[in-house]
Amino acid sequence: MGKLATGFNVDILYPDEYNDFIAEIYFEGNFICIISQEHGSQDLDIEFNIYSVEKKLRVSLSHFRGAIDYAVERLYDLRKR
Repeated sequence: MGKLATGFNVDILYPDEYNDFIAEIYFEGNFICIISQEHGSQDLDIEFNIYSVEKKLRVSLSHFRGAIDYAVERLYDLRKR
């Protein structure tokens, strides 16, 4: 599994309102998005909440992609168990 770029954090959760694990992605402590498996592991959804951030966030696209890839890998690993 790859490493996250500095400032990124991924939390894997199983909230009651979802039918499977989700991944929350944060940058410098600010929530960016949720990746959910509501439609199966081959059709992941990404949810953004633009109102949760008080300041404008600017992140590297390649680092953000890396965080998404990391989250998807962790979700996939949980499905294999």
